[in-house]
Amino acid sequence: MPKSGQCRSCDGKGLSPALLIKNIPENTDALIVEFKDKTMNVFHGAIRVQVSQKTEIAIPSFQDETFDLPQGVETESEHTAPIGASGAYLAPCGCGLRNKYEATIAAIKNENSGQKLLLGEGKITLGRF
Repeated sequence: MPKSGQCRSCDGKGLSPALLIKNIPENTDALIVEFKDKTMNVFHGAIRVQVSQKTEIAIPSFQDETFDLPQGVETESEHTAPIGASGAYLAPCGCGLRNKYEATIAAIKNENSGQKLLLGEGKITLGRF
């Protein structure tokens, strides 16, 4: 895990990874990206990005421990880690314990009934820290 992607409590810069997501399923309205520490089973937050029929989208890096996100990126669920300030995301905070960090990306279609239809899902291993 690069120093820029480590939490500030571990002397990192607290930045999320920039992501380029390709092969987005047809009819996708939004992508939901959930970040997790798989070793400690800690939820590091989730964001939502509207895609409006795009097949590829770039999500820029953003600061952790805040709800101030780049244009087009919204908070889906704030992180539930027992450290750090509240926010949409908390950067990996294992402080060298070699915890495994992963992102799950879900392609969602919003139905007229208010239901959300899962069109596809993928996982990205972000690294260990």
